[in-house]
Amino acid sequence: MQAWMEGYTSDVEYTAGYYREQTPDFLNLCAVMQKVIPVNLERGFTYCEPAIPADLKMTV
Repeated sequence: MQAWMEGYTSDVEYTAGYYREQTPDFLNLCAVMQKVIPVNLERGFTYCEPAIPADLKMTV
């Protein structure tokens, strides 16, 4: 049986920090600027950030 991390890098620490671009208020501001209805923050807010290594670039 193979180790579950075989083929994956697992010894690199995840970069931690505060980024205002990921705050609910800033995301709502961006939504309003794009004429999208913002999330009601009084009802709670859920945000999912995929754990992607800092050196991996994503193209959307």
